[in-house]
Amino acid sequence: MTNNVETRAFKAYFRRFGKNAAIPGQTVDLYEQEGKDYIRLANVNGILAVYRIHDDGTLKFMKAKRFYE
Repeated sequence: MTNNVETRAFKAYFRRFGKNAAIPGQTVDLYEQEGKDYIRLANVNGILAVYRIHDDGTLKFMKAKRFYE
């Protein structure tokens, strides 16, 4: 499942920010916060995008600043 979620997160990132967006690093951070699962894409400059992983596997882009600190 992890590889599939990572692939979908990368695709969602480039769909949202375009082909000229900053390139995420090869490693992604899967984590749980307050009982919810998230995937974080980052590179050497910092966090690029955070997506919540819903129970059905769909991803939701997180806009809240607290996810990017």
